[in-house]
Amino acid sequence: MPKWLRCWMSQEEKEKPNERQRWMGRFTFIIAAIGSAIGLGNFWRFPYLTYKHGGAAFFFPWATCLFVMGIPFMIMELALGQKFQRGDIAVFRGIHKRLGGIGVISVYSSYIFSFYYNVVVAWALVYVISAFFNPLPWA
Repeated sequence: MPKWLRCWMSQEEKEKPNERQRWMGRFTFIIAAIGSAIGLGNFWRFPYLTYKHGGAAFFFPWATCLFVMGIPFMIMELALGQKFQRGDIAVFRGIHKRLGGIGVISVYSSYIFSFYYNVVVAWALVYVISAFFNPLPWA
């Protein structure tokens, strides 16, 4: 690790630089997994899209995709991470050398998603702050 990054490390990380961090307990892991799976879009965007595209007619394909693809893929990702005790790239390289690209694309896509997600969270923050002004800006 470069020297200029060491200033951001905790004392524990400096003392044991090669030891991988672990969850404090099962409950902490479950809360973190739920937090990563449930985003702002579930509360902001999904109800709007459901109403716009026909209510229950939109809900049934969504629920089907959730139970057929979403939950199984999340469980697979968590299980592979638990088994290999590595990040995305190392997990897929551990399965087969040529699968390392899947891990690279996974990391890259998370990087790209973080750009627009930060904008959505900033919008939410602007509206929360604006809600404290009288009169309301959108009234």
